[in-house]
Amino acid sequence: MFHVEHFPHSNYGTDFPTSFEAFFGAALINEMKCSTWNTCSIKSPTLSRPCECFFCCYHCTHVITLIARLCFKKLVLYMAQVVALANQKGGVGKTTSSVSIAAQLSLLGFKVLLLDFDPQASATSGVGVEKHPEGSDLYDIFFGKLQLADIIVPCSTPNLMVVPGSHDLVSLELEIGKTPGRELILRTALTDVDKDFDVVIIDCPPSSGLLTLNALGAAHQVLIPLQAEYYSLEGLSGLLKTIAFVQQTFNPKLDILGVFLTMYDARTNLSLQVYQETERHFGEKLLKTKIPRNIKLSECPSHGLPVCSYDPSSAGAKAYLALVGELIERLGLNNTPDAARAA
Repeated sequence: MFHVEHFPHSNYGTDFPTSFEAFFGAALINEMKCSTWNTCSIKSPTLSRPCECFFCCYHCTHVITLIARLCFKKLVLYMAQVVALANQKGGVGKTTSSVSIAAQLSLLGFKVLLLDFDPQASATSGVGVEKHPEGSDLYDIFFGKLQLADIIVPCSTPNLMVVPGSHDLVSLELEIGKTPGRELILRTALTDVDKDFDVVIIDCPPSSGLLTLNALGAAHQVLIPLQAEYYSLEGLSGLLKTIAFVQQTFNPKLDILGVFLTMYDARTNLSLQVYQETERHFGEKLLKTKIPRNIKLSECPSHGLPVCSYDPSSAGAKAYLALVGELIERLGLNNTPDAARAA
């Protein structure tokens, strides 16, 4: 039977026990402690009790299991929430919503990455960022020529970083073909950077092709903007089928974060009827906030600014602030992000 002997305490310095507890957390240590844990007799200068030494009298399986479970719990705290905004119908306010949500979260202190996955690259220009030159953009990530960290750039909004879009993405499906694992390339690329952010927002193209499948494969949650018109509601069935396919194949943990209405006009019966019909289909998944038709939402992209920076007092900016409040609650994000990341 394998036995792990005590490591000399002096090898780690006198504060080793304190450092270990500071990293993993005393609560986790106590929670995971098994019956074979031994208390060593070495007194810690910073603790009033004997040091409960980690390297004490464990079978190897206990050691491996303990380390794996403790590390997993700790690392989960630093994993970004990845949210894909998707709708296979164009013109529903998906890009405006992606930019506005990402910017508003960043102004609240969250570290946000906005990933422009639409070949039109409208989200990129919407935050005043230039596209990368050909040969060093998002397209090259799919062929292993670059890492995602190589193409992340800042913008004028504090705490908001951007992966600019690429027009070359339009031909990606033809070039990759039936390469095994092609739906998970983005998920793999994000693993190197998601620890640096609280939230990753992915602006999907208006299609159900390889780009959208990659976004849904990388996402934990999908957020659905829905124009307050019946055509938009009828076209939603295709997206729901795509989400179901992804859940059944390569991302079973994908969940619908919520559905929200855009271009809502409270003066019309049509908008109210669409809201009621959406509520009937989605129930609690329907977010209460409705994004109104607002001229400021149409103007701000031409200035390279999100609406919360362009005109924070506008009806559109206030609506997105309220929407972000709902999303923070649903995602379980701490309202004091800096303190949460330091915990």
